[in-house]
Amino acid sequence: MKQLTTANTVVENILEIAWHFSSRGINGACCADLSLAEFRALQTTAITPNCSVQHIGRILDFTKSGATRIVNRLEKQQLVTKVRSAADARVCCVTPTPAGLELLQDAMQCTNDRLEQALRKVTPSERDDISNSLNLLARTLTSLDK
Repeated sequence: MKQLTTANTVVENILEIAWHFSSRGINGACCADLSLAEFRALQTTAITPNCSVQHIGRILDFTKSGATRIVNRLEKQQLVTKVRSAADARVCCVTPTPAGLELLQDAMQCTNDRLEQALRKVTPSERDDISNSLNLLARTLTSLDK
């Protein structure tokens, strides 16, 4: 039972941290009210040349239709553009617009500033512990999906 309690506490802490880095937790100061899935999709388009809707779906672990709905919402907000691939007309490539790139840059600056503000309240040793623990947890969770 102790492991379940520990897991519940970790999940609650992850949710609390995620809330503080969402557009809602930052009082709408960044992210243009994007959902986490929309933000991750936009981020994926910025770091992936010739990013297909299918690739976004794989990254988010969504179906192609789920990824298409997210991309369509981003396109409606003029944060991405869709272009048919010259090599394969069945493939739609998604690229961020200048507004999408600006939103990403602003969001990253906002979240980095917020994290730096929080980390100033802990010791250097605690910062290292936080970083190492989060890296270990992220790697372990990622390995479960492989």
